[in-house]
Amino acid sequence: MVLEAGNVSRRWGWFAALIGVICVGFVIRLLFFPQPRTVRSDILQGILIGYGLAFVTAQLYARLKATRVNGWITVFGLGEPGTGMLLRAAYAQLFPGPVNTAAEAVYWWTNTDGAGRTLTGRRDYVLHFPAGGLPPNNAFWSLTMGDAKNRFVPNPINRYAVSDRSGLVPNADGSVDVHLQRTAPAGREANWLPAPAGRFILWLRVYEPGPTILDGSYRVPPLLTVGWLDLSEGAQVLQVPDMAGRYYAVQFTDPVTNTNFAYVGKRTTGAEAGDYLLTGPGWTGQVPDGMKQIAAPNRSVLVIGRVLVHDDSDLSTAYRLSTQLWVTPPP
Repeated sequence: MVLEAGNVSRRWGWFAALIGVICVGFVIRLLFFPQPRTVRSDILQGILIGYGLAFVTAQLYARLKATRVNGWITVFGLGEPGTGMLLRAAYAQLFPGPVNTAAEAVYWWTNTDGAGRTLTGRRDYVLHFPAGGLPPNNAFWSLTMGDAKNRFVPNPINRYAVSDRSGLVPNADGSVDVHLQRTAPAGREANWLPAPAGRFILWLRVYEPGPTILDGSYRVPPLLTVGWLDLSEGAQVLQVPDMAGRYYAVQFTDPVTNTNFAYVGKRTTGAEAGDYLLTGPGWTGQVPDGMKQIAAPNRSVLVIGRVLVHDDSDLSTAYRLSTQLWVTPPP
């Protein structure tokens, strides 16, 4: 049931809060505003309050047991025999349906990108696994796409999941990018997982997971919002705010050769504010004063931005900084 809302979950969170308020109202009414009681009313109130308290307790316990890393949610110990009824109820809030023990499979799901924004087909995303960073396993792993109601997404290539058996094409450095978007990424169709027009959910499953998954040290990478630049109509300007020493990176990739040709970020250009002029092949204009030129080998450029988030309390600050990374025509 949680899957229809997507989160751990805003809709169910408000529903749990409403039930909690109603239960508190019942208790206050019984203690301070006594009314004539009947067996029928007592039974009805007992059923309603019992259900409400059980639901709220399971929701709260689910939040306590859930582990969220880079927007991905999992629960360690999921499916283990011998767990109590309350713990099983909490698990069911996050992972409805039958699940395996951790030795057999570990599960994650998300409906947000690395900056906490809801996943939607109106944006393009990349799930970037660094070299050697694919989920370790002794069987296989899979990444499945579902719409807001967790149903498969109809698409022209009838692809509903990608896995280590999908023939994913690695980058030159050995890393692997999975592209999640409505339309096929040029030259990267093999790594494309089609998305719907609206909101969607992702499930990552790893079967016979490796030791780093079982001990919790493996971190599923965040989903990165990406954009495509068309430089055929002229140059563009990347505007970077003062990042106040925070790590960030803007990666520029040539889709023809599938290689990165430039980076703007703390490690390469510093964390200070700056403007960068992106030019295509054959550009002969004048670079404005105060700007640095980035010459692209092709007119089509894939742009991926990353901003470090220190913890959940830092998310709003990191998001605000990410929204100030702009690409605009030159003045």
